[in-house]
Amino acid sequence: MPKFETEHFNLEPGKGKSAYQESHKNNKQKVYKPHLPGHLKDERSKIVRDIIFNRKSVESVIYEDTRKIVADTTTYPFSAICSLDSYWDQKGFITRGTGAMIGPDIVLTCAHNVYDYIRTRRVMDMEVFPGRQGETSPFNSTAVKDIFFPKEWQESRDWDADIALLKLAEPLGDKTGGFGLVSDEDEEIKKMKISATGYSGDLDPTARTQYYNESNIYDLTDTSLFYQADTFRGNSGSAVYTFLNGLENGAYITAVHTNGDDHWTPGFSNRGRRLDNDTIDQILEWIDAANKV
Repeated sequence: MPKFETEHFNLEPGKGKSAYQESHKNNKQKVYKPHLPGHLKDERSKIVRDIIFNRKSVESVIYEDTRKIVADTTTYPFSAICSLDSYWDQKGFITRGTGAMIGPDIVLTCAHNVYDYIRTRRVMDMEVFPGRQGETSPFNSTAVKDIFFPKEWQESRDWDADIALLKLAEPLGDKTGGFGLVSDEDEEIKKMKISATGYSGDLDPTARTQYYNESNIYDLTDTSLFYQADTFRGNSGSAVYTFLNGLENGAYITAVHTNGDDHWTPGFSNRGRRLDNDTIDQILEWIDAANKV
């Protein structure tokens, strides 16, 4: 599909915790490789499945809730999952979402974390916490300097345009590592086991606790992936990722989580914005532009 028309604005960090300054089809596999943290070399990272929740919920929990709390968010790829604090006005209205490091100072997320289509307003300030777990921020936090997202989201709430890129004030990704990006043909995508990791607002009402979940692909279209990994409000912007050649070669994002099941196939699946070749090219163009700002 054609590339999006870009909406770009920069933030004046700290003012809106205060104010902002405005300033298809998939082809064969396309890969943007991840940058890996040093601790992968000594094989200390592992997926931890310590706590299993079996509680019923609504919206985005499919059948039995199988989310697990992440025991150690300093291990990759959990270290590269970010909690996002979005400040919308000077009265202290804040929402929380999820993003993923894809570069030393670059985070990929969804557009509705940065532009509120219902109230027609841009976020005024943002703070990013990689690996946040409750009151603990093992990699500290940093402000967002610049934001890129499709104008189609702002103008028409096009769910295919619900994707955004954040340029950070500090390169925390040098410590956390980051995800790669991958697109592939339908049949290859259908074979993938995907993971969705983020900050669910039902299990932790403050949306500061990182939870892990995985599933197979339930269905797909040219621009959407549907899966039965459990999510909830606060997971918006989560990386939907897979491992192409084992953990030692890094994790690859194949979609950005955007919606709960109530928007698409009620009770059966959740939805992410699929990364096709054009979308990966668009993200790489945003990265180039962010590095020139």
